[in-house]
Amino acid sequence: MKISVVSPLHDEAENVTALVTEIGEACAGLPDFEVVLVDDGSRDETAALVRKMQADRPWLRLVQHARAGGQSAAVH
Repeated sequence: MKISVVSPLHDEAENVTALVTEIGEACAGLPDFEVVLVDDGSRDETAALVRKMQADRPWLRLVQHARAGGQSAAVH
């Protein structure tokens, strides 16, 4: 990958679709990119929504933590 966009998420079901859409639009002209979303122990539908979006976005990755470790842990 030439460009990796990494974003931690925690209980972001209301916002994750807009986030992925906007990042995808911003990176659309790039030859090689990925978006890595780190679900930091969300208790809502954040991970399920990301998995659904992966069906038509091959550049979208999901990393899940079983429990919240905080923003720093999610980025690492």
